[in-house]
Amino acid sequence: MIARFFALLLLAYLLGFVLFAVTLADPARPGARADAAIALTGGPGRIEHAIAALKAKRVKRVLIAGADPAVRKVDLARRLGGDRRLIDCCVDLETVSVDTRSNAVEAERWMRTRGYRSLLLVTSDWHMRRARYEFDRVLGDDIRLTPDAVQYEPSFVTLFRARAILFAILFNLGTFLWVLASLAAFVVGQRPLQAVVRSWTRMHHGLARAILGIDSRVVGTIPPGPHLVAIKHEAAYETMEAIRLIGLPVMVIKRELADIPLFGKVTRLWGIIAVDREAGAKALRAMLAGGKKAIADNRPIAIFPEGTRVPADTRPPLRPGFAGLYRAVGLPVVPIAVDSGRFWGPSLARRPGTVTFLVGDTIPAGLDRAEVERRVHDAINALTSPAQPGA
Repeated sequence: MIARFFALLLLAYLLGFVLFAVTLADPARPGARADAAIALTGGPGRIEHAIAALKAKRVKRVLIAGADPAVRKVDLARRLGGDRRLIDCCVDLETVSVDTRSNAVEAERWMRTRGYRSLLLVTSDWHMRRARYEFDRVLGDDIRLTPDAVQYEPSFVTLFRARAILFAILFNLGTFLWVLASLAAFVVGQRPLQAVVRSWTRMHHGLARAILGIDSRVVGTIPPGPHLVAIKHEAAYETMEAIRLIGLPVMVIKRELADIPLFGKVTRLWGIIAVDREAGAKALRAMLAGGKKAIADNRPIAIFPEGTRVPADTRPPLRPGFAGLYRAVGLPVVPIAVDSGRFWGPSLARRPGTVTFLVGDTIPAGLDRAEVERRVHDAINALTSPAQPGA
């Protein structure tokens, strides 16, 4: 019965893959114009396609979203073999975003700042459906969006990425079942819920090790009891591993995750601090209230002080919310450096290896903002290559 179920699941996936392949997006019609073009990094030909639209005067300006912080305009001009003056004048490099969703958020800010009302969205044909969904959601009806797909002919291995896809299928299916089990466990009490959530993180760890060849090792000791645990954030991997390794942490997560139906309900029952990064002072007040409740429950608080996920080997500054939470809760900080981005890349990019969680020396409570930020920033970036200065 179980074998038939997974065979049916695989057949459904293959049929969906065929449907996806025959409905790939097309380039924009010849001569299509807009105020700006946005090229999403991550695939061949995208930047060149957007620059061609700029040269043809179909757009006024180009934003390259998700660029490597180490790349400069002179490097871009050298790579494209184009007019340096055109690059300097009319091309902007955006280095904050790390995935399609944050590409859309940063692009919307750029469009609003410059007063643009229409754009060409440039990405690969296989990526356009996902990109358009995120951009439509963020931009709304105020900005006219024209998809301009770069036709791509990848190898079958590149498209299929069998191990990563198998992991995603099994983990997402398992997550749905664990969510239902968590809701049922909560009826009995908080301890059964915690046991189910811990087993969910063990399931994630086991699948990553067995299918992807990705494992974890902890260097140092995470002390028990209430602490503010500051973790480097390069991939979704350490979000799950933090729960497994720390024990019963109250996680500081973005509100979008807490708003997912059923799953969001379980996270709130478990205990999280949901942060709306666009809410400013209101978000900080909510974070401080959640931190005080965690202390009352005698639980550690886990936070990613650099904010959203960052590319491997980059060192962006800490977000202001970390210092506010540190001051409000009055807890010592346990910094943890992580190098997951070297093995768990964006989209389905995975490669076998061992992710290191390097536990730094505990930082005492009560330091001034500049001192605690300096010490935490240095400690969580202990595994970051000094050759890459980052953002």
